[in-house]
This record gives sequence, structure tokens and C-alpha cells, in this order.
Amino acid sequence: GDLTLTDVLPTGMEAVAARVVSMGSAANPTDVTSTGLAEGDTDAAAALTLTSGQVVFDFGVVTNAIGTDNPGAADTATIILEVDARVTDTGTAGDPRTNTATLEINDPVSGAEIQPDITDTETVTLVEPELDIDKSVVPTSGDAGDVVAFTVASQNIGTGPAYDIVIDDPLDDSGLVGVGTPTIVITGPGTIPSGADAPTVAFDGVTGALQALVPVLLPGQTITISYDGEITDAAEFSGSVDNTATVTRFDTDPAGPTTGGGDDGRVYDAGLTGYTPPSDDASVTTPDVAMTKSYLSSDDPNTSDAAQEVTIGETVTYQLTITVPEGSGDLTLTDVLPTGMEAVA
Repeated sequence: GDLTLTDVLPTGMEAVAARVVSMGSAANPTDVTSTGLAEGDTDAAAALTLTSGQVVFDFGVVTNAIGTDNPGAADTATIILEVDARVTDTGTAGDPRTNTATLEINDPVSGAEIQPDITDTETVTLVEPELDIDKSVVPTSGDAGDVVAFTVASQNIGTGPAYDIVIDDPLDDSGLVGVGTPTIVITGPGTIPSGADAPTVAFDGVTGALQALVPVLLPGQTITISYDGEITDAAEFSGSVDNTATVTRFDTDPAGPTTGGGDDGRVYDAGLTGYTPPSDDASVTTPDVAMTKSYLSSDDPNTSDAAQEVTIGETVTYQLTITVPEGSGDLTLTDVLPTGMEAVA
């Protein structure tokens, strides 16, 4: 008969390649012949038409020749075809995508239908990665010279694997600098990435910024980054030292580059419409400046310093004490005297 198989791809999938894998049975691999296609043909063949939305295998006349005949049995042979289809950047997690193949069997002379078309379908479901982030610091207060410990954790709470993840922690507050060697681990279900897929983290030798590169993170797995930061003299007292960690980008293509273009999957970054890269900050508060004022003495020995009694014309000395924590800041002290007193020194 004259056979034509049409494989129609749904919205959200596009054909990228097709081929004839085999024609015939294991016992008689050359029994099946076709006037249009042969075993090993690809979409370069004239009878194998590939567009983004469908693939057509036009076999022409297919013959299953008499080989090792089994009396009383249906001697069948198998034609195996393969179609490669790429999932395109549309839809959201949970969307079904149904591929429909239809086989037409017609008379090779008259073109009349020999038997009704045979149709079969396969459905795949779209999965997507989703990353969150949480940043914390211990202790949450300190002054210049103190070392605090930061933890940045990011979990894949989505349904699909995330690839080529970049986490940035710029450490751009002048009151903080990363020290020591940061560490990164992945925990959770499934195979923990290792070898070429193992995550890395480091401080930039020029800017001091921290960056982590994670080739793959499966659903349910968590990235944990740990590093120390030292509060510098530039930290303002009576304030805080702040910095923010961000999942700068990740994508859905296992073969795509870590940065730049070329991904065939969806890239989750600031350029994706409707998407905001997850970020979280952690702050270390610095101590307050303290100030006290006290009566120190007077120049009249006949009045009571203990009772802080003074006479007209008497000179009183006050003491002002400022306690300054490690760090820096712009200080101004104003001492306002009441009516009936005037500053003399």
C-alpha cells in the first residue's frame, strides 16, 4: 500500500530532526521496501518533509516481501521512525502538550483509502524550575573589626531542573569585606551534582564581590553558601551594614551557556517579562554612640558640690563624655546652657 505518516506537533513544540531508524523484522531485516524512503534516511531526504509544526514521512509504495513465511500466521514487519522536537518558550508548569501522529494507507494505483487512518497520540507535561533565596547573618550586631558569618540558601521549589545558576552577593557596602574562603554545598533528593557539574563559589579578586556558579539543581535540592564578612572602619556607628544576595539568572537548557545568549530554553533573569529575580538581604547593626553630661565642680569651696548648689557669680564645670564604638561617623555635640548661665570656657 501507499503509506504516509504525518506527525503534527502541538503549540509549544517544534520539530528539529527526523529519521527512519529501521524497516523490517529482526529475522528478515530487508523484507520491507519503500519507493520513497529507506532505512537510515533523515529529514534531508526529499520524501521526509520537516517544518516547525509537523513531520511528514511519505513512504510511497511499501512492500513487505515474502521472506521466511510462517504458515497460518500473520507475518508482520516493523518500521521504526524517530522525531526530535524541542519545547519552545511558551506556557507554564503543568501545561500538557499532545503530539498526534496519523498514518494514511491508500491504494497505490487508485489512491483510494484501503483502511481508515490510524491515529495515536503522546502527551508530555511542561515542568519549570523555580528558585527562592534566603540570607541570614550571625551575630546580627557588631562594630569595626568584628567578623560575622553569612549563610545564603537557595532551593529549587519548582517541578523541573534549573541549569546554569548564577548567585551574586556584591558585598558593595563599604563597611563590609568578605574574608576567608567561602564554601558551597548542595543537599536534597536525587543525585547530588559532582565533577563538571559541581558548584563553585569565590570572592572576586578585584571587587571583593561573591559569586556562585551552579551548573544544575534538581527539584527539591538546596544550595547553601557560607562565608565570613569583616566589618571595616568605614562602617558607620549607630547604623547598619547591609548587603543583598540575588539569584541573578538560571535557565532550562542543560546544554546552554552559563551567561550570555544561545540558550534554547527559558532564561530566568531581569530580562524575562513579568519575572523578578529573587533576592534577600541581611543586616548587621552597629552600636550607638553614647553621651553623658555630669556636674564636675565649682570654683566656690563654700557651696556644696554634692548638692550641686551654686551662688550668683560662681563658675561651674560640667563634664561631657562621648563613648564612640569602632567605626566612623560625623559627630556634632551642642551644649545648650539655660537662662541664668553663660559659657566661659
